[in-house]
Amino acid sequence: TTATSCAAEHPKMSSTATVPSDQHDHHPQGPPVTSTRVPEALVVADGDAETRDRSLSARGMRTSLTLPSSWTTGRIAICVVTVGLAALWMQLDHVPPSYDQSHYLDVTLHYLHAFNATGLRGLHGAMVSPLNDPGRAPMFSLLMMPFLAAFGASVNSGLALNLVLWPVLLLSVAEIGRILFDRRVGLLAMFLTGAIPLMIGLSHEVLQDFLLVVVATVAVLLLLRSRAFESTAVSLCLGLIIGLGWLTKVTFPALIAGPLVLCLFSMAGVVRREAQQSETRRVATRRLLNAASVAVISIAMAAAWYLPNWKPTLDYIHYSTSGEGTLGTQQPFLTFTLGGLNGDLSWVVALGALVAACVALGQWVLRRGGGERISIAGPALYRAGFLASWIVVPYLIVGLSRNPEVRYMASSMPAI
Repeated sequence: TTATSCAAEHPKMSSTATVPSDQHDHHPQGPPVTSTRVPEALVVADGDAETRDRSLSARGMRTSLTLPSSWTTGRIAICVVTVGLAALWMQLDHVPPSYDQSHYLDVTLHYLHAFNATGLRGLHGAMVSPLNDPGRAPMFSLLMMPFLAAFGASVNSGLALNLVLWPVLLLSVAEIGRILFDRRVGLLAMFLTGAIPLMIGLSHEVLQDFLLVVVATVAVLLLLRSRAFESTAVSLCLGLIIGLGWLTKVTFPALIAGPLVLCLFSMAGVVRREAQQSETRRVATRRLLNAASVAVISIAMAAAWYLPNWKPTLDYIHYSTSGEGTLGTQQPFLTFTLGGLNGDLSWVVALGALVAACVALGQWVLRRGGGERISIAGPALYRAGFLASWIVVPYLIVGLSRNPEVRYMASSMPAI
């Protein structure tokens, strides 16, 4: 079993709950045992096929062929269809790239030529050259380099990176849905993420925004997997992923600020309780060290680029937030919101979400009206709050800025 940590502060959650390994996507409470882990309020368990085989073995039956579970089959099917449709679009589309897309392709080509000429030394020289826009972080162009080297200098070579990123995004979304709710939610979120117009559109463009969505989603998944920074290995990976996102765009930390802050608060509460008992004090220390390692790794990776290039970075931030890059882009906050719901998210998805919310609220009202005592607070509220924090921070920053483009908050679409 794996427990996500962001509900650790709820007073009704037992810090000693256990869950049988053969219960899937349920949250029963078992007998209390001493545990140093985060309160296991949100529990998931893998292994539908494994449980089926155990059941058959108990009846004296043997299976010669184990079929994949619907969870595995569904994830594979969604990934194959999504990547296949994106590849088909690449073959059918012949529209020349826009200015921004051409710029990233041009920079990547300069990186590649410099690397082919003089190796890493030439690549570094090209990265910091004023001709190659060092104000923008280099990771997106660096990741496109192998594809241009393998398939030649073309738009489709740059888009090939997005084909590789699609499964990473979809599988991460499915896992987040499974951790927070259950496998059905994971598959539904996976399907909707692959069907949202903004996600499809960004995957058809040579822009860093789709990469940012993927990195932010993986970072959120690792936050959940770290169990309030209890896992050292996951925390180290989280530091690397945040550093990678920071080297993709200077504003990346704002995209995951909500979930990160919630998990830090959750960790603080857990550490405070663990530090009061001698048998769990070592675990509390490990959490603090892991959280510090995330900060050190990510900041060190970002500093390696931004400190030598602080002047062009500040110029780029000014250009895109209050300079010429914002001319003609201002719009009222309500217009920004309605436009995003209608087009980028799609009014079909927005309407479906509204209907689902009304049905859920109606069920809650009817059950309370029937005399059943139901509290709206609890693990479900914490899970919803975790996702809301993923949405609200980028939404407010972008919507209230002078350059309110929905693609700048695309990293929130999986949460929606």
